[in-house]
Amino acid sequence: MSVNFVTMKKSTIWILGVVMGLSFISLLYLQISYIEEMVKMRNEQFDESVKRALMAASKDVESAEVDRWLREDISEAEKRAWEQSSQGKGVVQTQRFTVTAPDGTKYSAIELKTFSNEASELPRAMISRKHGTKTIPQTSRSLADAIKNRYLYQRALLDEVAWQMIYRASDKAIEERVNFKNLDQYLKSGLIDNGIELNYHFKVIDRDGREVYRCSDYSDEGSESSYSQPLFLNDPPARMSIVKIHFPGKQDYIFDSVSFMIPSMIFTFVLLITFIFTIYIVFRQKKLTEMKNDFINNMTHEFKTPISTISLAAQMLKDPAVGKSPAMFQHISGVINDETKRLRFQVEKVLQMSMFDRQKATLKMKELDANELITGVVNTFALKVERYNGKIESELKATDPIIFADEMHITNVIFNLMDNAVKYKRPDVDLQLMVKTWNEPGKLMISVQDNGIGIKKEINYKEVADKAAEADAIIFVGGLSPTLEGEEMPVDLPGFRKGDRTNIDLPHVQAEMLKALKKTGKPVIFVLCSGSTLALPWEAENLDAILEAWYPGQQGGTAVADVLFGDYNPAGRLPLTFYASSNDLPDFEDYDMSNRTYRYFKGKALFPFGHGLSYTIFDYGKAKVDKQNVRAGEGMTLTIPLKNTGKLDGDEVIQVYLRNPADKEGPIKTLRAFRRVSLPAGQTENIRIELPASTFECFNPSTNRMEILPGKYELLYGGTSDEKALQKSGAGGQNGKRGRGAAL
Repeated sequence: MSVNFVTMKKSTIWILGVVMGLSFISLLYLQISYIEEMVKMRNEQFDESVKRALMAASKDVESAEVDRWLREDISEAEKRAWEQSSQGKGVVQTQRFTVTAPDGTKYSAIELKTFSNEASELPRAMISRKHGTKTIPQTSRSLADAIKNRYLYQRALLDEVAWQMIYRASDKAIEERVNFKNLDQYLKSGLIDNGIELNYHFKVIDRDGREVYRCSDYSDEGSESSYSQPLFLNDPPARMSIVKIHFPGKQDYIFDSVSFMIPSMIFTFVLLITFIFTIYIVFRQKKLTEMKNDFINNMTHEFKTPISTISLAAQMLKDPAVGKSPAMFQHISGVINDETKRLRFQVEKVLQMSMFDRQKATLKMKELDANELITGVVNTFALKVERYNGKIESELKATDPIIFADEMHITNVIFNLMDNAVKYKRPDVDLQLMVKTWNEPGKLMISVQDNGIGIKKEINYKEVADKAAEADAIIFVGGLSPTLEGEEMPVDLPGFRKGDRTNIDLPHVQAEMLKALKKTGKPVIFVLCSGSTLALPWEAENLDAILEAWYPGQQGGTAVADVLFGDYNPAGRLPLTFYASSNDLPDFEDYDMSNRTYRYFKGKALFPFGHGLSYTIFDYGKAKVDKQNVRAGEGMTLTIPLKNTGKLDGDEVIQVYLRNPADKEGPIKTLRAFRRVSLPAGQTENIRIELPASTFECFNPSTNRMEILPGKYELLYGGTSDEKALQKSGAGGQNGKRGRGAAL
């Protein structure tokens, strides 16, 4: 089973792990959601049952009060009737009434007795002896009237009771209206009828908010477990008394109803943890297998080198000339001995592989003399180099060569470097190997140099781009390292020659990476770090933004983030020209200024001198000068209308350039003044720029000095040196006769 997992691709294992993990998490979520819904439903059921029970108890209290009022009034009626009957012959009539609820439930029965002074001696029905005096219909009507009178009396008695209850009952104290022991029974009966057999405590609060009754163990903790109900619903709202009931064991009652789901959740969680641990073991086993495979491949290489060296030494021993030279014989014997020792090291390394499974692989660290170690390796490897007509040399200049390392592993590292030099040597050039050691502060440096073809490292740009594609936007930080740019620097890389630039192209690996990132379809922002210009024609055309950060220093990251995320409105301007290609420039060893810098460059710049963007837009109006003719030693004032037409506050760098059209060999234009201006959004301001007399100085070849030459000049202004974006301040006439000067 483990073998199948190990042979899986890592991506497949990740997919299976994610799918199974999401499945377990979804199952846990569904179980938790079900428990929450069950708890919510049980709470609602409990609340409804308690409300029904409280309503039933309230009705029972009201029925008891009705019964008590009726009994009191009937007792009064019986007393009056008894007093009347004692004065004469009376008759007692008894009637029974039953109080029934609308739903048919019988609450109580009452007995109503009425008294009369004497009973009628007349029969219930009779026929008159005298024809026509009393008829049967007349007799029937008289009997009906008597029954009607009795009904009216009884109804009047009930109306009197109801009248007294409406207007007098609410005036009584709640202690006189309710029997609290009976109330407890009503509550218990109502709860049992609604399926709640749970301990409860209650208290009664009268119309004044005074607590008139409380169970000895009543507690107000947990408002969600307390319920209230008016005892007499027909009382005026201001006179209502309330019973408040509390269930201390409600939460346990609710939990018990859903507790059967807890074991299922526990089992699911255990399965999730087990699965995560299984995935961890699979990845660990896969990594271990990859290590073993790499080790086997490495060992194949490691065994080939000493075997080939021993084989070569054995062939040389067959040469009769070797036997005649004791020194050569001793050297070859030493090589065989060293390589045999190295083979023994490799065998021990194989035996150590068993420790990887137990994670007990250890290094045999000890102090070694690097110069001595390298000398032995060079002597051993010399035979193999000489076989290819090569030459191996060493410059062991380290004054402190002591290192703390594993002798076998550090020896293999040096052997592998030199063996790769032999493997990737140029077929048409003799192999040259140089091994060096030297000290730097706190370090021992070891270098193995060769003149071979090198090892080409393939980069999977698509794989990197696919990982970056998960982001909303991609920020790529690239450019040049400050270790590459400088005068007379020991750099021998494509595009460089001892600190000079042979081209201004972006390094190939970065250009290809940017193209791969662009294919993701996500916005790509290029943060360029450099100390000089770079040709970025494709980047300028295809990328969403380019931010020149130069070499920003310790707080550079914060500054770049502020600009990219809009926390700061940038206003930087380029202090040099960015060209579209190296072909736009003369050779780097040609120091003639022709076609160099913004002052002499006649082509189309990719990003001109003084260029820079911000998150707002500035419009320039027509500038005015305070004078058209400038004499020697005089300056002038330039007034430029500037408006922030964007939606954000921002800074603009106003640039003023001078041009001498008469000087055909001089600069195209020269920056003579600039000013940084802050403007709120929508605001216009007239910017005054003072131009001193030195502004108009130009180089005089005849005197080899900077002087103000007579003639007509042009003043150009704007936010860049780009000719198309600059405006002219105006034109002027010829000089006057009073000294040397210039006309604008």
